[in-house]
Amino acid sequence: MIVLSRRLSSARYRSRHLRRGGFTIVELLVAAAITIVVLGFMVQITFSTLQTFDKVSGTLSSKSQAQLVFEYLRRDFSTLVWRRDGNVWLLATVQPDQTGQGDADIGDANWEPTNPKPGVKTAGDPDSSLRLEKPGAATPAKRLQPISDYRFGQAGVWLRFFTNQLTADTSQPAPIAVSYQIVRIKPQAQSTTREMRYWLFRSAVRPAPTDSTTRSVLNVGFDLTENTANGYNKNTSANSGIGEPGGIREPDRELLLANNVIDFGVRFWKRNPANGQDQLIFPADDNNHADNDNLGYAITTRLPAGVTATGGSSSTIPFGTNLSDADFQTAGEAEGGYPDYAEVMIRVLTDEGARLIAAYESGDAIPPSATSTPTQTEKDTYWWTLAETHSVVYTDRIPIIARPF
Repeated sequence: MIVLSRRLSSARYRSRHLRRGGFTIVELLVAAAITIVVLGFMVQITFSTLQTFDKVSGTLSSKSQAQLVFEYLRRDFSTLVWRRDGNVWLLATVQPDQTGQGDADIGDANWEPTNPKPGVKTAGDPDSSLRLEKPGAATPAKRLQPISDYRFGQAGVWLRFFTNQLTADTSQPAPIAVSYQIVRIKPQAQSTTREMRYWLFRSAVRPAPTDSTTRSVLNVGFDLTENTANGYNKNTSANSGIGEPGGIREPDRELLLANNVIDFGVRFWKRNPANGQDQLIFPADDNNHADNDNLGYAITTRLPAGVTATGGSSSTIPFGTNLSDADFQTAGEAEGGYPDYAEVMIRVLTDEGARLIAAYESGDAIPPSATSTPTQTEKDTYWWTLAETHSVVYTDRIPIIARPF
């Protein structure tokens, strides 16, 4: 009896301790639920962290590109050169609308995808790529807005001018022609059209002839409107490529300065000697007010068509396609005046923004719409909604110390 009692007591002890060492089904279910909740929080945190990293890395990438662009512009503007000789020494053209291969006329360029970047439409509207004055301003004096709010047309500003620089061919500073322009183009010739991106190019023309070619600034001259066979506006096969004058119009693919640049623009200012205040001279009207109509600016003593100096005659200054002579102003002895500084703006897509814009332009995304079929206005507005949400604007103010001689 004593042995049996001890066995029973030992069995009850083992049973009691075995139950304490295991888990019931309810306990396991509760533990599983808690684990799922914790994992959910961890996934959310991880996803949020990755999103933040993606956005930050995209911003850092865009910032480094903007800094590079500004560095080149500071260097080029610091040695800018011009004369009062009737030549066109600087040209800035707002490119409002582009078709086909665009003004640059590069074979791989394409400005007409399924959902393209909008053109001018009605200047200043949300779906327009032209906004050179504050929308709805009550008076001309109130039309000025920060350059970060500007939209400089479908292809931004095409900027070209002459500057002095040391080159491999010369031991002394020599004049070269440079050009800055946006082109929508494939990263590589064999890439698909779905991989189209917005690139900002900087082209430079060699200062003097070489053993292999005479095409150079010294040979072509100092008129950016030169339209002869080897001129700055002729992109023939022989006149295109690195160092060639035709590169001012058609940049070589290897001269990429920054990618994912969807807008590039410049404002020129001068100081009024009478009151010491800064006056906007481009893009502006004759009274130095911001203006959607002033799409071209030149540093030259030549007059644009339709403007006749006392005792002189008018002459035409070609400055790009899709523009009329009424849109154009000149500096020097004509109108406007020589600038004291340039204010530059560049809008760069983040990496995420570049992917979203590329997908939308290819027709892989549909804009939100009140109807089953979005209107063209809704499509164009959505392009800018994506662009402004997923891009960063950088600005810089660059002194211009050069004066004509």
